[in-house]
Parts: sequence; C-alpha cells; structure tokens
Amino acid sequence: MKYFITLLIFLFLFSLCNAQWAHQTITDRGLLLTIDFTNSMTGFTGGWGLGIQPFAKGYYTTNAGVSWNPAGIPDTARSLVCVQFLNSQTGYISGAYNVTSGTEIFTDRNLANQKEILQIFRDKLENSLPRRINIRCEKYLLGMDALDNYRGLFLKTTNGGQNWCTYGNIPSNIYYLSYMHFFNLDTGYVIGCKSSIGPPYSLLKTTDGGLNWEGCLISGSMLSLNSICFLNVSTGFVVGEDTSGAVILKTADNGNNWQIINLSGLGSVFDIDFIDNQTGFVLAAGYPQYKSIPNRIYKTTNSGNNWFQITNFSNHGDLLLLGVDFVSTTGKGICYGNSTDSFYVFGTSNYGETWLTYKIYSESILAGSKLIDANNWFVCGGLPYSDGLILHSTNGGGVFVKKISEIVPGNIELFQNYPNPFNASTIIGFQYSEFRTKVSNVTLKIYDVLGKELSTLVNGKYQPGTYQVSFDGSRLPSGVYFYRLQMGDYSEIRKMTLIK
Repeated sequence: MKYFITLLIFLFLFSLCNAQWAHQTITDRGLLLTIDFTNSMTGFTGGWGLGIQPFAKGYYTTNAGVSWNPAGIPDTARSLVCVQFLNSQTGYISGAYNVTSGTEIFTDRNLANQKEILQIFRDKLENSLPRRINIRCEKYLLGMDALDNYRGLFLKTTNGGQNWCTYGNIPSNIYYLSYMHFFNLDTGYVIGCKSSIGPPYSLLKTTDGGLNWEGCLISGSMLSLNSICFLNVSTGFVVGEDTSGAVILKTADNGNNWQIINLSGLGSVFDIDFIDNQTGFVLAAGYPQYKSIPNRIYKTTNSGNNWFQITNFSNHGDLLLLGVDFVSTTGKGICYGNSTDSFYVFGTSNYGETWLTYKIYSESILAGSKLIDANNWFVCGGLPYSDGLILHSTNGGGVFVKKISEIVPGNIELFQNYPNPFNASTIIGFQYSEFRTKVSNVTLKIYDVLGKELSTLVNGKYQPGTYQVSFDGSRLPSGVYFYRLQMGDYSEIRKMTLIK
C-alpha cells in the first residue's frame, strides 16, 4: 500500500512536470482582465489600455489563440472587466464606458502627457503595497480613478465575439460593473459600484438577457463584492468582505435572501468556483495590513453550507492569489496571483489536496482565466503600459514557453541549452521560419541516454519566431541527457549535462 501511494504521488508530480504554458503576446499595450471561449478554437479577451484616458481593449481568436484580432467595440468603452459566452454566438461583457470624450491613443506629440499618466499609474500600483489587491474590484487596476467621468457598461455579441454593441439599461447611479455570472441566456447577476472611489457595492440581477436590471438586497455591511457563482437559477454565491472580514454569501431563493458565512481571521474572499452542485472552492487572504495571514483555499462538499481549509500558501512572501478555476466535474484546477516581482500559477489534479508551483519573474499581472477542458487552459494579464499577456496550456500548465522575438528567422535551429552543464534548471531555445505552413506543430522532448522519453516541454502550434523554454531537472539524477526538436519531417537533437 505504501508503494502504491508513493507511485500515485510520483505520477501526479510527473504529469504536472510534463505540462507547459505557451506565451501568446498581444503586441498592443493593455491589461487583459478577462478571457472566455465558446469552444476550443474561438474565444475573446479584453481589458483596457492607457490613452488620454483609459480605453477598452478587446480581441478575438478563431484558432485557439495562435493569433488574436482586434474586436469591434464601442469607441466610448473604457474597461472590459468580465466576459462570458452562453453559446457559440452570444456573449456578454461587463465594464465601464467614458462619459466624456478623449480616448485618443498616445502619440509622440503628447508624449509628456503619456509619461505623466504612466508615472501616476505606476505610483498608484506601487502604493497598493506590492499588488496585494483585488484586481476585480480595486479601481486603479480596473481602469478607474477618483473622477466620475465613467458609468457602468454592458455589451452583447451575436457573432462569437467579433463585434460588440451596448445593450440594456444599467441604472444611472452605477459607476462601473465588475464580475458577472449568467446561468443561462436570460438570467444573470453582475456586481456594480455606486461610487467612483469604491464602496458601496450593489448586486444587480437580470431575467431578460441584460435588457433590464434590478438590485438584489444584500447585507448593508459589505465593503466589497468580488466574485459570483451560481449552481442553478435559484442557488448561488457572492464572495467578498464585510466589516468583520472575509465573507461568503449564499442564496437559495433567486437572490431574494442571503445567508452570511464568515471566514474568521481573513481579510477578504477573492474568488469562488464550483465543479458540480456539491463541491466548490474559495480563495481567501489577508490584506496588506495583515501580512502575517497567508493565502488560503477553502472547500465545500455540501453545496456551500460548510467550508473547511485545504491549502495554506504560507511560503511565498507577499503573494496575493486572485483567482481560482477548476474544470467542471474533475479535480483539475489552478489558482493564480501576483507578488512584488513575479506572477504565480499553482496547479492541482486531485481536488486541491496538493499543488505544483509555477513562478515567473515578470512585471506583468495575471488577472483572468478560462479552463476549457482538462487540458486546454488559458490565463491572461499584462499591464496597461505594456503588451497584453496570454498564457495557453494544452496539457495542464507547468512549463513556460516564451516567444522572445517577433522577427521571422531565415532558418530552423535548435540552440544549445545554457547554462551547460547545469544544476538544476536550464534554458533551451529554438527558432523556425515559415516551414511548409505558417503555423506548424512543434515538439521539444527530453530523453535519457537509453533513448527513454522523460518529458515533453513543447507540444503545440506556434507562429514562426524565436522561443525559449525552461527545463527543470531537479528530480533527475546527474548525467547526460538529450533534447529533440521536431516539426514536420525536420528533427534536430542536442546533448546537455546535469551535474548536482
């Protein structure tokens, strides 16, 4: 029995070590807050970028994110906070629009103004005590400020996300809409803010597909509402923070009445997700003033009536996890967040009992996710003053594949890893040009001296360019290993040495 348990743990770790994240950069400045797909190929991502004032960014893909195209969105749109598709053609977006004009993108003639606004944003970001904030509700990262020149925005698409139009009647006292959840085409809920500087928050409900909205009565002591999840038309949850700290609100009667569940000793609940009608997860943490309180994940197995802690992320400095996402009816999921100089993705395949850590040093912020199925995962983020960021995994994420150059090289080449010899990680680079097709399936695999395949670092379709991937050999013994790049009938092998 002991051997069997050890074998299971090894297989779990090995499967995650073989996983990969491919870097899909949108070469347009913007912080991508949300992402959703109608199927494995067609999806949409959106957020906002910096202009004379913040302005919305939206992109759609029809090839699983290999390329992203600008979507048609209203010129007045300021920030796209949450997107959700209900079928292959129909989807909704919540966010905000600019009341006043002035959404011109920065040009050289107003560079001074650009630098001034960028510095203001950076100062506000740093003063938020390194990013330990809730992206969905913290006004600066949603593209909001202390002015009142924006109002709540609701958009609808009927062509799979390629074009979006303003829709519905949002109450005039709602300054912006943040997280949203629709149970079907008609019934949905959205979090609204009645002030340009934060609380009070309101929960709005529609029963006619967003055409009309009415407020739901919730506790007047709520300081923030962060996320929504409904199991059916009548039963759902809203999470956030009240005057006593982290709180989960549950309704069983269509949002008319709410049960309050407090998680003592924590600042706020940031996200919630259910894999079926019984099993769900919430992500909670302290605020910056509660640095001693680490990120925690709580789980329920009885439809949210009781919650118990399953994970305590206590060894990651000033990390704040902001999102949790599971594949429905499975034990596979991720949680993600940001620290001072890095972003993190944690993966699990056993309902959150154990997690594998993935960390990358970057200024970028992770803000949204979509797990299409057990293997096809996306997370998005970036910064308003740098390129938007999308990471895509086709086998459960763990290895980071980064495109380091947009220049199309003139040949195919597998580079020597560096450092070499190495202990215990090394970087492997490769490049390729237009090889038969503009998008070719690429594999990069690791072998031992006997030719046994140990790991698949890369397996997917990539645009021509130059890429790097990190290989972690910490679980392997010292020795000689080989790595092989293959695309079509082209193949190249190089040798590397692991010394511990």
